[in-house]
Amino acid sequence: MTAIALDAMGGDDAPRATVEGALEAAAAGVEVVLVGDSEVLGRELNRLGVRGGGAQANVRIVHAPDQVAMGDHAAREVRRQRETSLYVGMELVKSGDASALVSMGNTGAAMATALVVLGRLKGVERPALGAVIPAGDGQVLFFADLSVLSWQEMTAAVAFMPTRKPAEIRPEAAALVL
Repeated sequence: MTAIALDAMGGDDAPRATVEGALEAAAAGVEVVLVGDSEVLGRELNRLGVRGGGAQANVRIVHAPDQVAMGDHAAREVRRQRETSLYVGMELVKSGDASALVSMGNTGAAMATALVVLGRLKGVERPALGAVIPAGDGQVLFFADLSVLSWQEMTAAVAFMPTRKPAEIRPEAAALVL
């Protein structure tokens, strides 16, 4: 199983909420890498009674001494700080030590960090944000913020999905049923 890196310092009520969520995911069998200040994260794990074994076997910490605050300027922080939880987590994805990075923190900084560390996919000019939402009957709905794209660009953005046709895109909601 490949781990999911979690920006444990980002978002509302972090690290309390992020660590609690990581433990829930670990209990369900997901390997989670908490990325952030190891001292702070260790205290949070101790507060929750984590002393080893059980679900905690699927949780480990990778130290990142800095973090990007919600009010920080995204591009400036990415250029200046290479030891933020976002940057270190993205490096884990790049190296293959994690299959994804999840952050509830500064969205602009997460996008900028992904571009700096991972680069762009060939043929992708502008990144988009997306979310997968259960749609019932075992299907999921993928919502993407494609508002900056033309209809042609939006259609091309999902062309890599061979089981879907551009006609299945609903432009009024920028949604695609997968």
